[in-house]
Formats: sequence, C-alpha cells, structure tokens
Amino acid sequence: NIDECVDNTCLNGATCVDGINQYTCACMPGYTGHSCEQDIDECYSSPCKNGGVCINEVAQFVCQCPEDFIGQTCEELKVKNCSNRMCLHGASCTDIFNSLTGVADNYTCTCPFGYSGSNCENITDFCTLKTITCQYGSCDLTFKDEGWECNCIPGWEGLYCNVDIDECLSNPCKNGATCNEGYNNFTCTCPPYWNGPTCEQDVDECKTNPCTNNGSCHNLLGSFECKCDESYCGQHCSLDNPCLQVNCSNGGVCVHLCDEDIEHHNKTHAFCRCSDNWIGEYCTTERKVFTVDVDLAIIVGCVVGLMLIIAVVGLTVFLMMAKKKRQTRGTYSPSRQEFYSPRVEMGNMMKPPPEERLI
Repeated sequence: NIDECVDNTCLNGATCVDGINQYTCACMPGYTGHSCEQDIDECYSSPCKNGGVCINEVAQFVCQCPEDFIGQTCEELKVKNCSNRMCLHGASCTDIFNSLTGVADNYTCTCPFGYSGSNCENITDFCTLKTITCQYGSCDLTFKDEGWECNCIPGWEGLYCNVDIDECLSNPCKNGATCNEGYNNFTCTCPPYWNGPTCEQDVDECKTNPCTNNGSCHNLLGSFECKCDESYCGQHCSLDNPCLQVNCSNGGVCVHLCDEDIEHHNKTHAFCRCSDNWIGEYCTTERKVFTVDVDLAIIVGCVVGLMLIIAVVGLTVFLMMAKKKRQTRGTYSPSRQEFYSPRVEMGNMMKPPPEERLI
C-alpha cells in the first residue's frame, strides 16, 4: 500500500490520514475543504446582537459592540435600568440607584399574575404546578382567577370537564318523539308515521298502499286517511259498511262506526240519525209537538197558583202573630215603670202636718 500522505500535504495544521489509494485531512477548528485550505466564516450566522459588527478571525469571530452593550455577542447592556425596558409582559419596573454614584444602574421587576423570572420572562405553568386533571378536556393557562381553566371537548362542561351536557334539555326531538341522551349526542325515538334525526319528516303512508277495496289514500301529517267506497268502512276500508243493512226512514241518515282492532277483533255498528220530527231506531215514530199557546198557558197557570199559595200562607202567619201579641199586652207593666221611673219621690207621698198656733 502506497502512503498517499507522503506527496499530499494537509494545510493549516491539519492531520493527514492515509487510506487505500486515497487520503483525508482532519482539519483544525475553523477550517474546511479537502486539504483544509478554506477558512470557515463564523460571521455567516450573524452571531452579534443589538447592532454589533462581526469580524471573522481564524477559527473564531469577534463582535464590535455598540456603546451601550457588552458581552461576546453584545447581548448584555452596560447599564441596566428601567429606561432600557427590561421588564416583560407588562411588569412594573423599579430603578435601583448606586449609593456611591447616585446613578440608576440596576432595576427590579414586579411581575403580573402568571409570570416569573428576573425580567418576568417565564410563564407560570399552573396546570403542572397544581396537577390539574381535566377529565374530558385539556388544561389551558389563563392570566386571571386561578391561572388555569379546563377547555372541554364538545358534550362536556364543568370546572374539570366532568359533567355530561344533557342535549335533551333543548327538546330537539319533534312531533312528540322521545329524546335519548348520550355522550355529546342524542337520539330520537319517533312516534308512528314520523322519521328523520329529530323526527321532523312526515312519512308518506300512502306509499305502502294501506287502503284496501279500492279505497283512495290521502297522506296527512303524522297519519293518513282512506276514502272508502260506500260498501266499505274502517281505517283501511277493510270492513263491510253496516249501513247497507239499515234502512232509515223519513229523512233519517245512517251513521256507521267501524273499528279495525289491531288484533283483528273488528267491530262495526250503525244507527239512524233522525230528522227533527221523527224518533225511533229507524226514525219511524213521529215526535209529539206541543203548540206554544198550550205550553205558555200551563206555565202561567203554575206560576199564578204558586203565588196564591204563598200569599195564603203568609196571611195566615201574620194573623196568628197579631193575635198572640194582643193577648200579652196590658195597661200596666211593672217592669216598664220600674225601668223608666225606679226612684220614688218621698216628698210628694208624705206631707208634714200644718203648724199649730198657740193662743
């Protein structure tokens, strides 16, 4: 094996490494290239901050900083006080004055709620600090109240997202449907003849041809109606019309009742609705009509008779009371005289004898 490093020199202090029919150069820091002939420009990444000027040197760079900044990359202020607006996130700044020079050369920040650090640059993670567990949601930082809140996924609420929202409270199911509450959803159990997510769609029952015996179907909201041939009746026109066996006379009209029971216990009934002057099962009996004059005479006679009876009874009671009152009345009543004149004047009752004259 020929040592290629004999005739090939690596530059800038690099070390030659022999290989099979080749060699490589292990470059010193700050150099690159096959023979380490190229100086790496450390200023390419603009490392100098705050307006500092970068100067590329061998394997390093140097920043020429503006007057107010120092540090390897001009990252630090020479004088730190509130005029440099060091406090972040709305924190209040207080200058600290040098007791010897009287110059404000330092500061302190009073951080608002939710921030910390010398410049209030750090956000306080209350979710981790307080080990908050949001059951069906995520913990988000806030800058009010406790510093955190649970952001719940749809269908949940509460401080810790542990309360299931009852979607049925808003009565989403229509047309008498029953609402079934679930997790972040609900389902509606529709009554007959309605469908749709909220039972809002009317089912066209006539599509299934429910009317038999040539009955015509008419779709209604939540129902249907069969217009039956005169020979049939019932919801589906499946029963024989009982009026065919009933003959109503004198203008009477036959009314049929047809009940199609679910268990096929079908029931039919018919009756005659008679005109005003006729009665009976088949309207064959004429109704007796009284004239107005006869009815009025009977009413007047009853009223007059009742008034005479009341007058006689009243007069009898009055005469009996008057007679009883005369029997108990006299010309002298001790109780009355004693009530109105209880005192007796003795002067009027006993007079002294006349005075005698001595001769």
